[in-house]
Amino acid sequence: MDRVVFCPTDQDLDEAEKIAREYMLPIVRKGSPVLGNLVFDDSKVQFLLIPKDQFIKFQNTTVNAGDPIVCMYVDEFSDTDGVFMDIKQQDTLIRTISQFSPFSQPHVAGFRFTITTPGSYQCEIFDKDGLIGFEEIKVLL
Repeated sequence: MDRVVFCPTDQDLDEAEKIAREYMLPIVRKGSPVLGNLVFDDSKVQFLLIPKDQFIKFQNTTVNAGDPIVCMYVDEFSDTDGVFMDIKQQDTLIRTISQFSPFSQPHVAGFRFTITTPGSYQCEIFDKDGLIGFEEIKVLL
């Protein structure tokens, strides 16, 4: 996460600059795209922790049949409890995979699985709010 000083108005700029100099942090103004969907009181100068990472990374997206497929999902916006993956082929659900997490961080989920039948598969990651993201995996003979 990135730490910044939030400044809501031009009238608050002196206070924000003083804090930013003291702690050697950047100032972020109201309306900045850096803030994304962050929920906070935007009426006062304050420190904010800005999540910087939310991504899905597959070790390989083309594998041989039976080889392990490893995926890591990182979400600094929230923890990954309840995150799961559906494996589909041509919109047909093949199986659902629960996360395994050898990581000690609540913002990281891992998935490890094999597919033994060659073809193209859609790997979709979900949380309680719905689809987070997806990746196509090609399994070769």
